[in-house]
Amino acid sequence: MIRVSDRVLFLEQFEGFLTSFSSKPGHLVMTGDFNIHVEDLNSVFRNSFFQVLKDHGWNQLVDSPTHEHGGTLDLVLTSGSTDIPLISQIDVQATPKVPDHYLVSFKVHCIEPVDLFGSRRLLRGKGWGHEQTFQHYFIQTNLRWHPPSNSP
Repeated sequence: MIRVSDRVLFLEQFEGFLTSFSSKPGHLVMTGDFNIHVEDLNSVFRNSFFQVLKDHGWNQLVDSPTHEHGGTLDLVLTSGSTDIPLISQIDVQATPKVPDHYLVSFKVHCIEPVDLFGSRRLLRGKGWGHEQTFQHYFIQTNLRWHPPSNSP
């Protein structure tokens, strides 16, 4: 069980993280095990998380359980309008290699080519308040805000 103070810290840092993207053009996709039971409509933490997403123009797209005990913990988040379908064909499947979480797969529709080698995988450490904040670490990963131009 996550302590309330850790949840408050997470929401504060996550909101700061989303704010850092508010002036960036285009659409972003964020995925991962957020360990938030988004299926529990009575959860104050879940509702606060969704309010932060809404306030910053983000959408959560997974609508089925992603854990063997029935929770929806693994999320696909997108920024910007849902008028342009950035993500489609979300599929959740039990997999033998990851015993308690299910595989979440989806298609990403890109208007321009994306430099996958400019991307980095971000792993969350043991705590949000320890050492570096999530936002600081993420920004230092050298992710590209725009796909590279194909012009010479």
